[in-house]
Amino acid sequence: MESSVLQFERISKVYPVPKGGEYVVLEQFDLNIAKGEFVAVIGHSGCGKSTALMIAAGLLPMSGGYVFLKSREIVGPGPDRGVVFQGPSLLPWLSALENVMLGVNQVFPNAPGKQKEDVARYYLHRVGLSESMKKKAADLSSWMK
Repeated sequence: MESSVLQFERISKVYPVPKGGEYVVLEQFDLNIAKGEFVAVIGHSGCGKSTALMIAAGLLPMSGGYVFLKSREIVGPGPDRGVVFQGPSLLPWLSALENVMLGVNQVFPNAPGKQKEDVARYYLHRVGLSESMKKKAADLSSWMK
């Protein structure tokens, strides 16, 4: 579908079960999300919501199907998309700035160090964390994480 920004086509995800057999999380899942559209995916625990999002982020291989972002097939993780997890996943021994720098270094590997730090500082400022940049992640409140 050309107007779709994010498109899931016949996505399947199957996990092997230790005692033999398989557990089907997603089967022939289709979803098209248009530009500007707000979508909420709801369902009971274990129905495949997080699995679909992890596949879209390129963080989890699918068993079958295709995912397209702006008409380009997603085959792995990339800096053009991200996932905000329910629970914060920061490295507690690093500062807020150092944690953000981990991502900035991946997106701009060839940029000068000062430029990368300016990018990280800019986004920390945008979310109201200018005063907390040097705080260790372990010392940040839940909302700050």
